[in-house]
Amino acid sequence: MKKKKKNPWYSFRLIIPALIIIPPLGLVLLWKSPHTQRVKAAVSILFLVLVTAAFVGAVQTRLYARYVEHTRPRTIDVRMDSRSNYVSPEILPDEREIFAAIVRQMRISQEQAAVDIHTEIVDIDSISPGTKAFRAVADEYNLDYEDVRKIYRKVSSLLSKKAK
Repeated sequence: MKKKKKNPWYSFRLIIPALIIIPPLGLVLLWKSPHTQRVKAAVSILFLVLVTAAFVGAVQTRLYARYVEHTRPRTIDVRMDSRSNYVSPEILPDEREIFAAIVRQMRISQEQAAVDIHTEIVDIDSISPGTKAFRAVADEYNLDYEDVRKIYRKVSSLLSKKAK
């Protein structure tokens, strides 16, 4: 007489971890098991719903962003030649993004300054919306304060040349 195995390969104790660790293998094990078609379909649909929910949650909370953004190096070039011309005379995409963030921060600072008129002035930097914006953007993009200031100068000077 043959002994029956306690934990056969088609038990959910094996299929569920396989679905989590190696989803294609888990799905194959599930569909090769002797469970009914209704159980197989229900488990497959539940698995797809959970994977979709995890994906949507990661996109909405931007959990993936720290891994994606750090793999791509920033393209910023604020070097000047001996005649005080920019080495790269075009506005690079990252510079445009940082410039837009600086302008956005300046608008926020000006709106807050209009509300907080009665604040105490300690130094000239405390009333300059540009300084606050440069610091905020430098922190946001993990850049040096001077680099952010140079990007703002470069983009604004190139935009003013195009406007003329």
